[in-house]
Amino acid sequence: MDAAEIKESRADVALLLATLICIASSSSIAHEYASRFLDVAIAFGTAFNIRAFSCAAHAVGLAVGFGAAAFLGQTNISRLRGMRALAAFFLSQIGLFAIFYAAFALHAELAIVALQIPIAALSVLFIAVVAHYVAPLPKGAVLVCIPLCIGIPVFIVQGVFGALETAPLAAAVIAHLGLLCVGLVCGSRFFRRQTANAPLKVKSAAYSAQLDVENSNSSQHSPIQPWLLVWIVVFTYGAVFGFYHVIPLGLPTPTSFGVTAPIIRISSNLLGAGLAAALLISSFSSGPLVTSVIWNRFYRLVFPLAVLAGLLIPFTQAQGYLLSITCSETALYYFDMIIALGCIVICKTLHADATSVFAHAFFARSSGFLAGNIAGGIAHETCPLSNELISCVGIIAFTLLFLVTFNTNGEKYAKTVWGILPKEDPKSRFDRKLHERCLQLAKEFQLTEREAQTLELLAQNKRPKEISNDLVLSVATIRTYVQGIYTKIDVHSHDELLKEIEKE
Repeated sequence: MDAAEIKESRADVALLLATLICIASSSSIAHEYASRFLDVAIAFGTAFNIRAFSCAAHAVGLAVGFGAAAFLGQTNISRLRGMRALAAFFLSQIGLFAIFYAAFALHAELAIVALQIPIAALSVLFIAVVAHYVAPLPKGAVLVCIPLCIGIPVFIVQGVFGALETAPLAAAVIAHLGLLCVGLVCGSRFFRRQTANAPLKVKSAAYSAQLDVENSNSSQHSPIQPWLLVWIVVFTYGAVFGFYHVIPLGLPTPTSFGVTAPIIRISSNLLGAGLAAALLISSFSSGPLVTSVIWNRFYRLVFPLAVLAGLLIPFTQAQGYLLSITCSETALYYFDMIIALGCIVICKTLHADATSVFAHAFFARSSGFLAGNIAGGIAHETCPLSNELISCVGIIAFTLLFLVTFNTNGEKYAKTVWGILPKEDPKSRFDRKLHERCLQLAKEFQLTEREAQTLELLAQNKRPKEISNDLVLSVATIRTYVQGIYTKIDVHSHDELLKEIEKE
């Protein structure tokens, strides 16, 4: 995307950003509203912490939505982009929220929990679909969009919507409906502009097909598939954060400081989102966006913050565990931002379909979060969280994260596995560089498709006779293409052409 396209698409970026923020906020509001008012329910003669089930239901919805986006296929995904899909999404959300708030009025706690699954699933499915338009944005826009898409919903849900905790149910309904309407208006304007101008559309190919092509050029293969190793790392971190999410349910709320649990929860989320956004911008403000740098920031920042959050819990109970939860939320939000940034870099590197890349990555993250959430809920129900148990949790978290973080051979490994790039031998690397240089020259000097093919074969030191056999064309036609290439690139011999190719 050049400077003119960027300037023309600022309005599109703003509309896209507003749509994503409204979608993410509406789903989070449902979960937050349920978590604040659900407490303990009696079922089969046993008391259950229904809030823990609410968290698990929301996590199930996230996993289902991203999983559906990951495995729908390119053709089906493309059908979900446009005005009809947008209208269907918002109408279904409005219907679900009407039932959701009716369940609140009727005190139907199980319905409140169950409805969070389709609400979250539809929201993240649509977010994954719209991620297609985020991938082609330049670095500056990406570093603004990612923190805003994650940070502003946190501010809306924890800050603005938090003020409605003691307000009547009608106030929450009106605020929520208003948010959905704003999202619908912004989304419809965005898709109308895309139909007319299409400034944000990206040339993409099916992710799996592109990956097969890339890997076919490699002579070395890992015994474990790269995507599986990435999945294991992201899943493990998600599981640790999911467990951390449940821990506050079993910790006492202090009264000596006059601090209440909602204030601690709201403050830790707001601080965590703000710190994560500041870390992301400061981490990547200078230098290129490459996978090795992303992985470097990952193990230098996410790993220590996640470990520190677990180790701090036993020492911060007296202060309402604010430090620990803030540390955990900072690590989680920064982790999400890093995943999103890594997905964009992968899409730019491979020209892959953004929806597939985003969906697979966040499916791993949300699946891990769900597993950790369930494990934390079981631990909460079966054994009180003492200092000794919390210390064990910290040790287990440290061990798991250490194993999956530092057994990936550092930045060199990041360039192959985390970058979803093949391990190349010298010849494969040379051929790839030669191909990229020929494509660059073809674009720079506006060569035709046949001239570009001829240029690449000339770069391989092939003569017109050999090229004619490869392209199944006459030698005279090949000589015409060669003359056209010489004229456009302004060279007069094969040797001069090779020097021009070798310049970069």
